[in-house]
Amino acid sequence: MCASLGLRIEVAAGKGYNCSVPTGPPPRRLVHLGSAKEVPAPMGKGGRVAGTMEFDRDPDRFRQGRVEALVAAARPYLPGAATCWA
Repeated sequence: MCASLGLRIEVAAGKGYNCSVPTGPPPRRLVHLGSAKEVPAPMGKGGRVAGTMEFDRDPDRFRQGRVEALVAAARPYLPGAATCWA
């Protein structure tokens, strides 16, 4: 539709970062932690923490700092969230 109007719009793929963390007692349901800007969800014996969306022209680039920030933001809310499980 945009092309028919003579417009060229560049589109970049978005990618999200998440990781599994040990949590002590795992969360029972999905929760949004507004102040931490992330969402922990139950997963196995721990939790999955997600909350970062990045738009990058290189879909294969991985930023370890994004994962570390997720874990750091989860610590006050999820006892035991010290590191990301592989």
